[in-house]
Amino acid sequence: MFDWRVKLEVLTVIWFVYICIMIFGILREKNKLNLKCIGTVILTLLLIGSADIIKDMDRTYETTNLNLNASGLTDIIKSDSDMLQKINTDKNLQGVSVRFATYSTEIKGKYIFTLYDADKNPLENVEVRGRDFADNEYGIAMFNNIYPKGEYYFGIAAQDNNDDTLSAWTTGGNDYKDGAFYNNGIDTGVDLDFNIIVDGPNTKVIAMIIVLVFYLLVLMVIWHNNIRFYPE
Repeated sequence: MFDWRVKLEVLTVIWFVYICIMIFGILREKNKLNLKCIGTVILTLLLIGSADIIKDMDRTYETTNLNLNASGLTDIIKSDSDMLQKINTDKNLQGVSVRFATYSTEIKGKYIFTLYDADKNPLENVEVRGRDFADNEYGIAMFNNIYPKGEYYFGIAAQDNNDDTLSAWTTGGNDYKDGAFYNNGIDTGVDLDFNIIVDGPNTKVIAMIIVLVFYLLVLMVIWHNNIRFYPE
């Protein structure tokens, strides 16, 4: 997906250029600030800002919250870490989220989520930036493909060895009855604290559509009544 930081930078540049043009026009032509023009520009910015959400409208998903009780931690995740969580889903699989511990430090490296089929054959790798992980929060990995319901494994490892102190939270026992957590091929008797992202209504898309429709209605009223900041 398009990095929201880049998107914000692009929007900031566009907004700055527009403000400069508006100021230049007001000073030179003594134009009045017309809400029609401003409203149209804001709508354009909203559409640009939501471009990646609109692009993925055909891919709707929701998070199945497993509400597992975390009480332990894995070892620090390295490039040679051999951690596998077995999962089972009754809906099409689109991603996973795992609760991480950063020990209140900045995570600078990149991490690879690998999805495996039921026979532990790798299906795909997803790269996630360590800076996207927050202490005691869930880090999300969305797969590039949508996989049919069934049994899978996923693993986590650092892309390269680094000085990061990143671990994943684990449960106190086998709280997730449809799977197990393996470390170096051994069933640990616990599970990762994770959630499964499956097919379902995309609340982000729904919310964006509601906002855009509402704003379009407001813009139509502004255009119809030719509202201005200042009287003619």
